[in-house]
Amino acid sequence: MQSKYKYLAKTWRKVFQTFMKVKKRLSPLAYEFVAADITGNCNLRCTFCINDFSHIQGNTLMKEATFEKLLALVPLVNGCNFFISCLFEPTIHPSFISFLEKIPPGYRRKIYFTTNMSTRLSLRDFQRLSLVNIHHINISIDSLQRDTFEKLRQKAKFEHFIDNLRCLVEVFARAAHPPRLRYTTMALKPNLAEIPKLVETCAQNYLAYTHEIRHVYQVPHLSSQWKQDNLISNHDWQQIQVFAGETLYHCEVVPPPPVYYPGDNQPYSRQLTGISPNDPAGAASSLLLGLNVHSDGTISLYGRPDIQYQLDDLEEPGKFFKKQMHHFQAIIRN
Repeated sequence: MQSKYKYLAKTWRKVFQTFMKVKKRLSPLAYEFVAADITGNCNLRCTFCINDFSHIQGNTLMKEATFEKLLALVPLVNGCNFFISCLFEPTIHPSFISFLEKIPPGYRRKIYFTTNMSTRLSLRDFQRLSLVNIHHINISIDSLQRDTFEKLRQKAKFEHFIDNLRCLVEVFARAAHPPRLRYTTMALKPNLAEIPKLVETCAQNYLAYTHEIRHVYQVPHLSSQWKQDNLISNHDWQQIQVFAGETLYHCEVVPPPPVYYPGDNQPYSRQLTGISPNDPAGAASSLLLGLNVHSDGTISLYGRPDIQYQLDDLEEPGKFFKKQMHHFQAIIRN
């Protein structure tokens, strides 16, 4: 009898998997994400950042007219995968909250942004943010210990961060339908022992609906010495995964893929080659159908910066990029 139930369960799983595959094929094609930036620089210099700031000068702010054209792409995206910030900090844009308020109500649940919460914001700013009704806000938080926080996030002031966080939480706790708060932590040697307490504190005190613990992207400007001093071992990642499985709070773990580990099995012990800054996670992610949008209005196919357009030059960007979907999909598969 038990083997009969196992057989039925296995058969049902196969039927369900086949159904989901067919459903996906029949579903209208959509971009898996649009990663946009409304600024061209950052207020901090986090030691693990994907950006090499020695090559980044100035700060191009997205114009209001460009942002309005950008919003035409929101309906083309699956789920809540339209990012208002990708490589840079959005809150340093003087019109940041005004931009969010311009988003049509029907589009807002597809949108989120990531912030380091280190730009001085006012009570009124947080009150306005509580009303924008976007899907969620990603808050980067690597430590609640001043020395560790400021070591990892250079140019940051812990007092500014924690004051902002407390004010935001106080306002959002009273709001009717504020954006949900999602926290992201880079797992590193300096904060490794603190991670369980960090997850617990964000859940209990800072309205976290989930907490992501993730790896640092491999990029050429991270030196071998920095990796030795900061990046954790495979065993450490296994322990984090054990913690995530046992904690009472929702916790997502994104460990580094196997290609991050050199052949001598000493994690991150030397500079890896063959990983492009345009596709730092490796070849698998290059198959994603996505768009990157820079603050000057330049828009390119994800993983193919050579395929580039200017948003301001397109009369109807929504129609244009909808027509391009099948063409782009063929490009990334070849």
